[in-house]
Amino acid sequence: MIVLFVFTLWVFMISFAPPNTILNNKYNVRLLIGCLLLYVCYIVGTFENPSPDMNIYVNQFVGYQDTSLFQALTTSTKELLFTVFQWIMSRFTTEKAPFYISIWIVISTSLLFALSRMFKPWQVLLIFFSYLNYFIFFNFVTNIVRQGFAITMILIAICSLLSKKNNKWFYFSIILAPFFHMSSLPLSVLLFFLKRINISLKLSIISWVVSAMLLATGYNQKIFGYLYIYVPYIRQYTSSGLLTRYVNGVNRLDFLAFSLFILIVGLVIYKFWLREDESYLKLIKIYALFNVYFLVMGFIAYSDRIAYYSWVLLPIIVWYPILKEGKHRSILIIGATSIFLGIAIFNGSFLYR
Repeated sequence: MIVLFVFTLWVFMISFAPPNTILNNKYNVRLLIGCLLLYVCYIVGTFENPSPDMNIYVNQFVGYQDTSLFQALTTSTKELLFTVFQWIMSRFTTEKAPFYISIWIVISTSLLFALSRMFKPWQVLLIFFSYLNYFIFFNFVTNIVRQGFAITMILIAICSLLSKKNNKWFYFSIILAPFFHMSSLPLSVLLFFLKRINISLKLSIISWVVSAMLLATGYNQKIFGYLYIYVPYIRQYTSSGLLTRYVNGVNRLDFLAFSLFILIVGLVIYKFWLREDESYLKLIKIYALFNVYFLVMGFIAYSDRIAYYSWVLLPIIVWYPILKEGKHRSILIIGATSIFLGIAIFNGSFLYR
């Protein structure tokens, strides 16, 4: 806890100082980010991971030690790029700790790259630190690894789209994401069309409200359940075995409430703070439409994993307006960081276990 307290003070010192000064400069920012990366490497490397998913990934990765890449790809039931990642790691080691650390490095550096598409170095530091304290983030590293890889690819695409920088990264990431986890395919397709079609905020909100009503009433399953004919994983995730194992239930109203909370936060900020900001408007529309994906699929087991594609945008939704604000920025930074820290400590985030 003392280490995290020092990191928090260091983050504040950099954030409060004017840019391009002895405290707030790219070298100091990179040093702190490097220290955070190393600190989490130590935690991840010494953590005994009880996740059943991770145990499967470890066993597969160890099994690839004596196989060729072609053999690994032809025998694997996982997506192509994730299998390639496991096989490459098996060339170097069969130990768990390096495998865990490599996952952390890929996800964290992908996130940092995504944020760098939109924000200045000291701003990237603030948002990255908030992600470390966001209760869903370390689930990508310790459990739903394939989706964690896919989600960070989707984040690269979103940040590239909002910043209007370098289209190659946008297309590169939406193509790669489904090869880490197929659940990202609808979102890659959606982002492809959002780049070309300007969907109105009104239509996005109406789509969200209708989908929320379908989840709340259970009609989402009656309307979309038939998709199992075309999408086999829907049959798997609505099987009695998985539904029994997923004891938390489906069509979760608490998940709906959290989704609504994020949407309201974004809409209030847009209406009263960033009314003329086209990038923020597009961010809110992306969140709403991504969350529709979860709402219509809320009847499957582990639907929270679909929700993560939209929930992962919360730190950006919160920080974007704060970092554009000139007045009272220090107070807002303290407030937002404290909220993320408080939630992390209360929920027993990975860093505070």
